[in-house]
Amino acid sequence: MNRSRQKRKGRKEHKGTGHTQKVAEDICAEEILRADTLVLGAGASGLTAGITAAERSSVIIADGNDRAGRKLAVTGNGRCNFTNAYCGEEGYNGCGDGFVSSVLNAFSVEDTLEFFSEAGLMTRLEEGGRYYPYSGQAVSLIRVLTREAQRRGCRMMLGDRAVSAEGKNSR
Repeated sequence: MNRSRQKRKGRKEHKGTGHTQKVAEDICAEEILRADTLVLGAGASGLTAGITAAERSSVIIADGNDRAGRKLAVTGNGRCNFTNAYCGEEGYNGCGDGFVSSVLNAFSVEDTLEFFSEAGLMTRLEEGGRYYPYSGQAVSLIRVLTREAQRRGCRMMLGDRAVSAEGKNSR
């Protein structure tokens, strides 16, 4: 991160969304270096990666946006279709080497629905097998992911863009 301290603190209401989220606490460069895992990006993938990594390591999730899930909030016209009942390898372009099937088998649609249900998200199945938050608002999914990341001990560092990242086990 190009700043040694994160300046945003406390709770912040994001205009027009009714979305309030805890914004990152002061995180200094030394704390970043001590973290086992640094996830760059607090979108759906970054939050999910942080949640998963927190099962076995200390995690900081960093994002250049001022709030987690900012881009996610506009997916599906703000409704956020987060999985599909008919998810299969045939729905993806690829080399046909079985990679897509291995990913889908590792964490199935049923696993996805169970994860979100246990985290407190009510869902709705619509035409074409599309699943949405029951509220019809992407912000519900963002709240669940953010709350689950924080519950598992992930720390958020928002509003600072990463210029580069290196580490002893960098990937």
